[in-house]
Amino acid sequence: MQRQLQWASFSLIAALLAACGGSNVDSTAPRTAALRMGSAGPTAPPTASAHAALVQALYLAYYGRVPDSGGLAFWTGVFENLNLPATTSALYDAYGSNATVKSVLDGFGRGTEASDLYAGTNAEFINTVYINLFGRYVDGGRQNFWVAALDRQAITRSFAALAILVGAQGGDQTALAKKNEVATRFTAALTAAGLTDTSPKGVIGTDLLAQVNAATDLVAYQAVIDAAVQSIAQDIAQTSLLRYTAFQNVYTEIATPVRYWLSFGRGTIPVPSGKLAFGLGERQIGYAKVPGSSSLSVVYDAPIVASATIAAQPDGTAPMMLMLCQAAAESTSDVVRNKSTDMLVLNAAQMVTNAKELAGQTLSTYREDCGVVTTQNIVFDTEGAATVTDASGSKVYPVASVQTALNGVLPGSLRVMDLAWRAYRYAKADGSVKYAIVSRTMSHISIPPEMPTVTAAVGASTASSSTAALGALSLWSQE
Repeated sequence: MQRQLQWASFSLIAALLAACGGSNVDSTAPRTAALRMGSAGPTAPPTASAHAALVQALYLAYYGRVPDSGGLAFWTGVFENLNLPATTSALYDAYGSNATVKSVLDGFGRGTEASDLYAGTNAEFINTVYINLFGRYVDGGRQNFWVAALDRQAITRSFAALAILVGAQGGDQTALAKKNEVATRFTAALTAAGLTDTSPKGVIGTDLLAQVNAATDLVAYQAVIDAAVQSIAQDIAQTSLLRYTAFQNVYTEIATPVRYWLSFGRGTIPVPSGKLAFGLGERQIGYAKVPGSSSLSVVYDAPIVASATIAAQPDGTAPMMLMLCQAAAESTSDVVRNKSTDMLVLNAAQMVTNAKELAGQTLSTYREDCGVVTTQNIVFDTEGAATVTDASGSKVYPVASVQTALNGVLPGSLRVMDLAWRAYRYAKADGSVKYAIVSRTMSHISIPPEMPTVTAAVGASTASSSTAALGALSLWSQE
């Protein structure tokens, strides 16, 4: 009876998925001729296995990358030896009634790589799946639907990723088909050349897929695939890959995982350099360490004009937390122009969700627009209540208010400014444990010029109509 009830809940999810615009489309169906146009010939599957296309699609949903040869062989072997379904739609149908299917899929989605990629909240998880599969942010309605189901534990993350994969339609189905096509071409080209993607965690293939969306011209994109294969053939080593969670200053966007890696040429070179990729594919910039400068002097390409770093490593090349700032831009709203800020937090940092975990801590360094202010601080008492001292003075917030800010959004004065806190515990290079809070102030209505100065909720600075901004980001930390 319990299993029948469980499967009934999955059937309900399927119905709700359809209501949200999804359809039970098999994303591992044979590629169409239209998708092959312009390629050198018919697209070859990664291997002769009937499960190869399925495993490739699951790698995309769960890990956002092309499967490595070892992983592809392992998982196709698992699916074949257990005689599991060979398509995503059949796998989806069997998840609620077949204990073996559920066990394998849950194992696929709970590995170390998945845990690293999907560190954070259920909202961040869903957004990452959408970026991996479709190259876009999830819209609010679907986000709310999936997050609510995950929060009440009606479904697992493994099932959610599979259901989103199976339910693709329209532009999402097009994007998914193109990503699978690129993955297939890349794998086939590596196999033909006798190569494997030796970059850490398959970063070359990951970057290749991250740039694909529904609008990608596959004929033109073949040159990008060829260049990726050539980079592997030339043994251009990717020495490290670190994953971050990013916060952007547009209040409607939720945090999104990002890729960050250091790239080196052959042998040893004195100046680390590489790419920083965050958000969607167009948000990619280069960076380089300045020769002869201090250990923390890393310069980022345009449009970044300033940065502020909490280092994870002594040489400063691996930030634990990184604030990137762009120049001020005109706003079309009456809310105002301000610097565009992005805040990145290494996924190795542990998220703090209980106010009592912050008891006794003092965060005495405040960063805003990549500048440091040491006269502002947050002091937590022995219970986790916070005394916030900022430009407007000091105010005490009870534990309940701190808890609300950590777990969601705390409405501010006059309900014109909302604030969310994301607290982290992190270890510095010397092994010491520190705490930090990313503070996001979000304006959800237009602020008329005549409105008096408004003090936002916990941790937000006093703002007037000339300084308030959509999605203002700041960082409180210990140094």
